[in-house]
Amino acid sequence: MLLPAALAAQVVTKTTVTTAELRGLSVVDDRVAWASGQRGTVARTVDGGDSWQVDTIPGATNLDFRSIHAFDDRTAIVASAGEAEKGLANIYRTRDGGRSWSRVFFTEEKGAFFDALVFFDDSAGFALSDPIDGRLVIVSTRDGGATWVRDSARGPATLAGEAAFAASGGSMVAKYPVLWIGTGGGGRARVMRSEDAGRSWTTANVPLHADGPAAGIFAIAFSGFQYGIAVGGDYTKPRLQATSVAYTRDGGRSWQPVLASPAAYLSSVTFVGSFDRVIATGLAGTFISNDRGQRWQQVDSIPMNTVRSTGRTTFLVGPRGRIERWKR
Repeated sequence: MLLPAALAAQVVTKTTVTTAELRGLSVVDDRVAWASGQRGTVARTVDGGDSWQVDTIPGATNLDFRSIHAFDDRTAIVASAGEAEKGLANIYRTRDGGRSWSRVFFTEEKGAFFDALVFFDDSAGFALSDPIDGRLVIVSTRDGGATWVRDSARGPATLAGEAAFAASGGSMVAKYPVLWIGTGGGGRARVMRSEDAGRSWTTANVPLHADGPAAGIFAIAFSGFQYGIAVGGDYTKPRLQATSVAYTRDGGRSWQPVLASPAAYLSSVTFVGSFDRVIATGLAGTFISNDRGQRWQQVDSIPMNTVRSTGRTTFLVGPRGRIERWKR
């Protein structure tokens, strides 16, 4: 495949670090990144992706850690996706580079299912869960993840069948004091927006394919507070010809379809250095845009789940323990 100049300037490294599927990804800087996934797996690099340390959290081999947030090379938090009533909704924290982990939150409340994990800073963070009694559930911390509190009144109201997706940990975004949540599954794609750290919410419809319980927004990303991208589609139809990308210029109050969406389900999206360059990925492969997400070119057909970038270094993780690094 003839690669676009934006990718041709990259040095691309591909590796497999485990047999477990990876979905959680947190890139701290050009040197430190963490990934997480099935069977309690957590992977860490401290040399920019040249090597990875892969471990399993003790007692967590039945958990699928689809969301991770790392503060540095020693401290990280993971949240497992799965039915709480089956013991699968957990949050763990390490402060010693993954040598030991503490379970800092656990719930068996029926309906709870963690989709994403985000932080404003080193103290204030949020874990997003599927709805209970018609509202998305948000669990919050104010001490860097040492303790968590569930406030049932703070989650935004949902439509019948509506929820967030746990495909990449990208269904929630935080930029203090704003929170954004992308949803689907209820026949409409929507973005919920809070300007006061989750105390109140407004909702906007998004013109993105959302027909059926497996369709809608799977990830959102913002460059600053105004320009944002939402991606998704239907994960049961990875190459469906439908609108899979939408954008906002007003902080998520309104959304429009881009000029040309990839014919693909997309589970993750990130800005690379500026809001001009965007990378999105999913089961149909990876796509790159150099015009703020308006047009896309496919650069790889290998299925991946999640992408994050520092601007100079971009990581992708996916099925069968795949990790890619793009380095400028």
